[in-house]
Amino acid sequence: MIARLRHAATMACLGMALSAPLAAQEIKPFESGSLEKIVTAHKSRPFVLAFWSLACPPCRDELALLGDVFQGESARDLVLVSTDTPEESAAIATVLAQRRLAVVEAWVFADAFTERLRYGIDRQWQGELPRTYLYGVDGKIQAVSGKLSPQQLRQWIKRQTASAKRP
Repeated sequence: MIARLRHAATMACLGMALSAPLAAQEIKPFESGSLEKIVTAHKSRPFVLAFWSLACPPCRDELALLGDVFQGESARDLVLVSTDTPEESAAIATVLAQRRLAVVEAWVFADAFTERLRYGIDRQWQGELPRTYLYGVDGKIQAVSGKLSPQQLRQWIKRQTASAKRP
């Protein structure tokens, strides 16, 4: 009887441990001026800035691709911005963890007037998602609406790597 109780208690503790996240991912508030902070922090390297939402099925596919490509050291070259609300930060962190993106820099729109934020990012952006910006080593920025293809992303990375190696 005691052995059964001990087993049940062990299983209950294990279940709680497995259901709780190991560490909460910091999700920063994206507000007016945040883009400049991101660009300044990443100015010495090419990086990918990807906008997504919990309610966007194609975004989840792109997050899976980004999770496959940006692992280890390269994770510092990816910045994710959710266009959801700060109140959804727990759900955002869960999705990112599921896509192996719990270590990347993550932000969430923190202004209810999302049009103002989008306009500050790109005057041509009408809100379609996913929306990705490829910041090249040469200072050029490529905007992509819709899902990035694996080939498109890998070719861009290859070009950035080749450009960085040039004297």
